[in-house]
Amino acid sequence: MLEIRNISVEIAGKRLLDDVSLDIQRGEIVALLGPNGSGKSMLISTITGEQTPQSGSVRFHGNAISKWHPQSLARHLAVLPQQSLLSFPFTGREVADLSRIPHNTGREIDAAIVDEVLNELDAQGLSKKLYPNLSGGEQQRIQLARVLSQVWQAAKLPRLLILDEPSSYFDLAHQRLLLELLLKLVGNDFSVLVVLHDINMAMSCADRVVLLKAGRVHAFADTQSVITKENLLSVFRVKCDFLSNPDSKQEFVALHDVVKPGR
Repeated sequence: MLEIRNISVEIAGKRLLDDVSLDIQRGEIVALLGPNGSGKSMLISTITGEQTPQSGSVRFHGNAISKWHPQSLARHLAVLPQQSLLSFPFTGREVADLSRIPHNTGREIDAAIVDEVLNELDAQGLSKKLYPNLSGGEQQRIQLARVLSQVWQAAKLPRLLILDEPSSYFDLAHQRLLLELLLKLVGNDFSVLVVLHDINMAMSCADRVVLLKAGRVHAFADTQSVITKENLLSVFRVKCDFLSNPDSKQEFVALHDVVKPGR
Protein backbone atom coordinates (compact mmCIF):
# COMPACT_ATOMS: atom_id res chain seq x y z
CA MET A 1 0.00 0.00 0.00
CA LEU A 2 2.71 2.49 0.99
CA GLU A 3 6.36 2.14 -0.01
CA ILE A 4 9.06 4.48 1.29
CA ARG A 5 12.53 4.02 -0.10
CA ASN A 6 15.78 5.70 0.98
CA ILE A 7 14.23 8.99 2.13
CA SER A 8 16.65 11.68 3.28
CA VAL A 9 15.69 15.20 4.39
CA GLU A 10 18.13 17.97 5.23
CA ILE A 11 17.11 21.44 6.44
CA ALA A 12 19.53 24.28 7.22
CA GLY A 13 22.44 21.88 7.04
CA LYS A 14 20.93 19.41 9.51
CA ARG A 15 20.07 15.87 8.41
CA LEU A 16 16.60 15.15 9.87
CA LEU A 17 15.93 11.89 8.01
CA ASP A 18 18.73 9.68 6.79
CA ASP A 19 18.10 6.91 4.26
CA VAL A 20 14.73 5.85 5.74
CA SER A 21 12.95 2.90 4.13
CA LEU A 22 9.78 1.13 5.22
CA ASP A 23 6.49 -0.16 3.88
CA ILE A 24 2.90 -0.58 5.02
CA GLN A 25 0.85 -3.53 3.89
CA ARG A 26 -2.88 -3.80 3.47
CA GLY A 27 -4.80 -4.45 6.68
CA GLU A 28 -2.05 -3.81 9.23
CA ILE A 29 -1.20 -1.32 11.94
CA VAL A 30 2.36 -0.01 11.93
CA ALA A 31 3.46 1.98 14.98
CA LEU A 32 6.15 4.63 14.58
CA LEU A 33 8.15 5.06 17.78
CA GLY A 34 11.14 7.16 18.75
CA PRO A 35 12.27 9.83 21.21
CA ASN A 36 11.53 13.52 20.70
CA GLY A 37 13.49 14.87 17.76
CA SER A 38 14.04 11.48 16.16
CA GLY A 39 12.25 12.49 12.95
CA LYS A 40 8.78 10.99 13.37
CA SER A 41 6.76 14.09 12.42
CA MET A 42 9.21 14.94 9.63
CA LEU A 43 8.71 11.46 8.21
CA ILE A 44 4.93 11.98 8.26
CA SER A 45 5.33 15.34 6.50
CA THR A 46 7.49 13.70 3.84
CA ILE A 47 5.11 10.80 3.29
CA THR A 48 2.20 13.17 2.71
CA GLY A 49 4.13 15.45 0.36
CA GLU A 50 4.25 18.44 2.70
CA GLN A 51 8.06 18.12 2.84
CA THR A 52 10.13 17.34 -0.26
CA PRO A 53 13.04 14.98 0.40
CA GLN A 54 16.51 15.53 -1.04
CA SER A 55 16.52 11.88 -2.10
CA GLY A 56 14.33 8.81 -2.05
CA SER A 57 10.74 8.10 -3.05
CA VAL A 58 7.25 7.67 -1.60
CA ARG A 59 4.76 5.52 -3.49
CA PHE A 60 1.12 4.99 -2.57
CA HIS A 61 -0.66 2.06 -4.23
CA GLY A 62 2.18 1.86 -6.72
CA ASN A 63 2.20 5.52 -7.81
CA ALA A 64 4.42 8.36 -6.64
CA ILE A 65 2.54 10.36 -4.00
CA SER A 66 3.15 13.53 -6.04
CA LYS A 67 1.33 12.03 -9.05
CA TRP A 68 -1.97 11.55 -7.24
CA HIS A 69 -4.76 14.03 -7.89
CA PRO A 70 -5.37 15.78 -4.54
CA GLN A 71 -9.09 14.94 -4.48
CA SER A 72 -8.50 11.27 -5.23
CA LEU A 73 -5.69 11.09 -2.69
CA ALA A 74 -7.94 12.63 -0.03
CA ARG A 75 -10.48 9.87 -0.56
CA HIS A 76 -7.88 7.19 0.13
CA LEU A 77 -5.47 8.77 2.62
CA ALA A 78 -6.25 10.89 5.68
CA VAL A 79 -3.80 12.47 8.10
CA LEU A 80 -4.18 13.58 11.70
CA PRO A 81 -1.30 15.97 12.45
CA GLN A 82 0.27 16.34 15.85
CA GLN A 83 -1.45 19.72 16.28
CA SER A 84 -4.56 21.11 14.58
CA LEU A 85 -4.87 24.83 15.26
CA LEU A 86 -8.30 26.38 14.75
CA SER A 87 -9.49 29.58 16.40
CA PHE A 88 -12.66 30.24 14.35
CA PRO A 89 -15.92 29.81 16.31
CA PHE A 90 -16.98 26.64 14.47
CA THR A 91 -18.97 24.04 16.31
CA GLY A 92 -17.53 20.57 16.72
CA ARG A 93 -19.95 19.33 14.09
CA GLU A 94 -18.91 21.98 11.59
CA VAL A 95 -15.27 20.97 12.01
CA ALA A 96 -16.10 17.31 11.43
CA ASP A 97 -18.22 18.21 8.40
CA LEU A 98 -15.15 19.69 6.68
CA SER A 99 -14.00 16.12 6.06
CA ARG A 100 -16.56 15.59 3.32
CA ILE A 101 -15.28 18.33 0.99
CA PRO A 102 -13.38 15.85 -1.27
CA HIS A 103 -16.58 13.87 -1.87
CA ASN A 104 -19.65 14.37 -4.02
CA THR A 105 -21.96 12.13 -2.03
CA GLY A 106 -24.60 14.67 -1.04
CA ARG A 107 -25.64 16.23 2.24
CA GLU A 108 -27.69 13.27 3.50
CA ILE A 109 -24.95 10.66 3.06
CA ASP A 110 -22.29 13.03 4.40
CA ALA A 111 -24.36 13.73 7.52
CA ALA A 112 -24.91 10.01 8.13
CA ILE A 113 -21.17 9.30 7.85
CA VAL A 114 -20.21 12.09 10.25
CA ASP A 115 -22.90 10.97 12.72
CA GLU A 116 -21.59 7.40 12.65
CA VAL A 117 -18.01 8.47 13.24
CA LEU A 118 -18.92 10.86 16.05
CA ASN A 119 -20.77 8.02 17.74
CA GLU A 120 -17.77 5.70 17.34
CA LEU A 121 -15.60 8.29 19.11
CA ASP A 122 -18.10 9.13 21.86
CA ALA A 123 -18.16 12.69 20.48
CA GLN A 124 -21.80 13.35 19.60
CA GLY A 125 -22.14 15.44 22.74
CA LEU A 126 -19.47 17.81 21.40
CA SER A 127 -21.29 18.53 18.13
CA LYS A 128 -22.99 21.76 19.17
CA LYS A 129 -20.21 23.13 21.34
CA LEU A 130 -17.81 25.73 19.98
CA TYR A 131 -14.54 24.08 19.05
CA PRO A 132 -12.24 26.70 20.67
CA ASN A 133 -14.05 26.16 24.00
CA LEU A 134 -13.40 22.41 24.06
CA SER A 135 -10.67 20.82 26.16
CA GLY A 136 -7.55 19.45 24.46
CA GLY A 137 -8.88 15.90 24.52
CA GLU A 138 -12.28 16.95 23.20
CA GLN A 139 -10.69 18.91 20.35
CA GLN A 140 -8.59 15.86 19.52
CA ARG A 141 -11.69 13.67 19.30
CA ILE A 142 -13.34 16.16 16.92
CA GLN A 143 -10.21 16.30 14.77
CA LEU A 144 -10.04 12.52 14.73
CA ALA A 145 -13.71 12.45 13.70
CA ARG A 146 -12.88 14.83 10.85
CA VAL A 147 -10.02 12.63 9.66
CA LEU A 148 -11.97 9.38 9.91
CA SER A 149 -15.04 10.81 8.19
CA GLN A 150 -12.84 11.79 5.25
CA VAL A 151 -12.08 8.14 4.42
CA TRP A 152 -14.91 6.34 6.21
CA GLN A 153 -16.71 5.43 3.01
CA ALA A 154 -15.34 2.52 0.97
CA ALA A 155 -13.14 3.67 -1.93
CA LYS A 156 -11.70 2.06 -5.05
CA LEU A 157 -8.52 1.11 -3.19
CA PRO A 158 -7.83 0.27 0.46
CA ARG A 159 -7.55 3.36 2.63
CA LEU A 160 -4.66 4.55 4.78
CA LEU A 161 -4.83 6.48 8.05
CA ILE A 162 -1.74 8.36 9.24
CA LEU A 163 -2.14 9.46 12.84
CA ASP A 164 0.49 11.54 14.64
CA GLU A 165 0.10 10.99 18.39
CA PRO A 166 -3.71 10.63 18.24
CA SER A 167 -4.14 9.78 21.92
CA SER A 168 -1.84 12.45 23.36
CA TYR A 169 -4.71 14.30 25.13
CA PHE A 170 -7.05 11.35 25.70
CA ASP A 171 -8.10 10.05 29.07
CA LEU A 172 -7.84 6.31 29.75
CA ALA A 173 -11.36 5.47 28.53
CA HIS A 174 -10.88 7.26 25.20
CA GLN A 175 -7.41 5.78 24.74
CA ARG A 176 -9.02 2.36 24.97
CA LEU A 177 -11.84 3.42 22.67
CA LEU A 178 -9.31 4.54 20.06
CA LEU A 179 -7.37 1.29 20.35
CA GLU A 180 -10.50 -0.79 19.80
CA LEU A 181 -11.53 1.38 16.84
CA LEU A 182 -8.13 1.02 15.12
CA LEU A 183 -8.27 -2.75 15.48
CA LYS A 184 -11.77 -2.71 14.02
CA LEU A 185 -10.76 -0.56 11.04
CA VAL A 186 -7.89 -2.75 9.86
CA GLY A 187 -10.41 -5.52 9.36
CA ASN A 188 -12.40 -3.24 7.06
CA ASP A 189 -10.01 -2.33 4.22
CA PHE A 190 -7.88 0.11 6.21
CA SER A 191 -4.21 0.28 7.09
CA VAL A 192 -2.85 2.53 9.83
CA LEU A 193 0.48 4.26 10.43
CA VAL A 194 0.36 5.69 13.93
CA VAL A 195 2.96 7.71 15.84
CA LEU A 196 2.92 6.77 19.51
CA HIS A 197 4.83 7.55 22.68
CA ASP A 198 2.99 4.87 24.65
CA ILE A 199 5.01 1.67 24.25
CA ASN A 200 2.26 -0.43 25.79
CA MET A 201 -0.33 0.89 23.36
CA ALA A 202 1.97 -0.04 20.51
CA MET A 203 2.32 -3.53 21.95
CA SER A 204 -1.47 -3.79 22.18
CA CYS A 205 -2.30 -2.84 18.60
CA ALA A 206 0.66 -2.83 16.22
CA ASP A 207 1.48 -5.64 13.83
CA ARG A 208 4.87 -4.09 13.14
CA VAL A 209 6.93 -1.29 14.66
CA VAL A 210 9.31 1.27 13.16
CA LEU A 211 11.83 2.50 15.71
CA LEU A 212 13.53 5.78 14.75
CA LYS A 213 16.71 7.09 16.29
CA ALA A 214 18.32 10.36 15.16
CA GLY A 215 16.54 10.28 11.83
CA ARG A 216 17.46 6.70 10.95
CA VAL A 217 15.54 3.43 11.18
CA HIS A 218 17.00 1.65 14.19
CA ALA A 219 14.66 -1.32 13.79
CA PHE A 220 11.64 -2.28 11.68
CA ALA A 221 10.00 -5.67 12.13
CA ASP A 222 7.16 -7.39 13.96
CA THR A 223 6.29 -5.77 17.29
CA GLN A 224 7.78 -8.45 19.53
CA SER A 225 11.10 -8.35 17.67
CA VAL A 226 11.43 -4.55 17.90
CA ILE A 227 10.18 -3.79 21.40
CA THR A 228 12.96 -5.42 23.39
CA LYS A 229 14.97 -4.42 26.44
CA GLU A 230 18.01 -3.83 24.25
CA ASN A 231 16.23 -1.57 21.75
CA LEU A 232 14.45 0.48 24.41
CA LEU A 233 17.75 1.03 26.22
CA SER A 234 19.57 1.97 23.02
CA VAL A 235 16.90 4.33 21.63
CA PHE A 236 15.13 5.74 24.72
CA ARG A 237 17.88 5.25 27.36
CA VAL A 238 15.45 3.44 29.66
CA LYS A 239 15.76 0.15 31.45
CA CYS A 240 12.62 -1.94 31.69
CA ASP A 241 11.08 -5.28 32.50
CA PHE A 242 8.42 -7.17 30.57
CA LEU A 243 5.48 -8.31 32.67
CA SER A 244 2.54 -10.46 31.66
CA ASN A 245 -1.16 -10.02 32.40
CA PRO A 246 -2.16 -13.32 34.05
CA ASP A 247 -5.63 -13.22 32.48
CA SER A 248 -4.93 -12.14 28.90
CA LYS A 249 -1.29 -13.34 28.83
CA GLN A 250 -0.48 -10.07 27.05
CA GLU A 251 2.93 -8.61 27.84
CA PHE A 252 3.50 -5.01 28.84
CA VAL A 253 6.51 -2.85 29.63
CA ALA A 254 7.33 -1.60 33.12
CA LEU A 255 9.96 1.15 33.02
CA HIS A 256 12.18 1.47 36.07
CA ASP A 257 15.34 3.46 35.28
CA VAL A 258 16.67 6.17 32.96
CA VAL A 259 20.29 5.94 31.86
CA LYS A 260 21.93 9.37 31.63
CA PRO A 261 24.06 10.17 28.57
CA GLY A 262 27.64 9.01 28.91
CA ARG A 263 26.86 6.21 31.34
